[in-house]
Amino acid sequence: MPSLEQLYQQLREELRVAKMEIRRLTEENKRIRSNPPVVSPQVKRGAWSVAGQHGTKLKIKKTVGEAETTRNQKTTVETSNPFSVLPDECECSTGNATTSTKEALADMIETSLETPTKTIENVLTNSTSGVMLPDECESTTGSITTDDAKEGKNIVVVGDSQIRYMDRAFCLKDRSRRQSVCFPGAGMKDIVSRLDDIMIGNGSNPIICLSAGGNDVGTRRSEDLISRYRSAIEIIRRKGGKPVMCGILPRRGVGNEWLSRAIGVNC
Repeated sequence: MPSLEQLYQQLREELRVAKMEIRRLTEENKRIRSNPPVVSPQVKRGAWSVAGQHGTKLKIKKTVGEAETTRNQKTTVETSNPFSVLPDECECSTGNATTSTKEALADMIETSLETPTKTIENVLTNSTSGVMLPDECESTTGSITTDDAKEGKNIVVVGDSQIRYMDRAFCLKDRSRRQSVCFPGAGMKDIVSRLDDIMIGNGSNPIICLSAGGNDVGTRRSEDLISRYRSAIEIIRRKGGKPVMCGILPRRGVGNEWLSRAIGVNC
């Protein structure tokens, strides 16, 4: 059995070796960081040329199989997410929409007016959400620059707090025919119950752009929310209006579940 002195000397030797190894690795790391190798992808019939720090080249042969026949083909796939926006371009769930969101909504409304509306059957549903009081809505006036405007039709944007302060982006372009009606914190049931009153005094065949449902995403089933959209479309058509559904706009601070459900409803 080794004595304590022998064990002590053995541990000191192992510690010395470990320190030397650490010192060597540290110096090697510094050398690599100060003079990193340069990798130059030069493809020549399936070969990659790698240039090291001393200028030497190591050629790594790649097996050329069936992929060689499609080597020169390029396929570009573009993905788009209507809800993929920067935080500064979104709106708070209880705040105001930024300029980018408002202008995007205005452009989306004007573009949607040129697209025929798909016929959707009416499905009536009930909900326990509260009803907004008359003095809790906000309204601004303003019209449209398309062929519908030439016919004298008015356009009304109806929604929750996401459409607040749309004067500069939409209504002020033509105050005589454009109007926005905002119900802060309202759900789809609240807005549907107000559609009859909103359409009064807006001429014949008004264009009603509905942008709401964000407040219902976290508390209502997607099927119920879609049914309320259908009810709104039926009311607008029954009153002689032209419905334009803008869907649910993105918001700041929402999670992936909210975003996924909103995209599902919009699709």
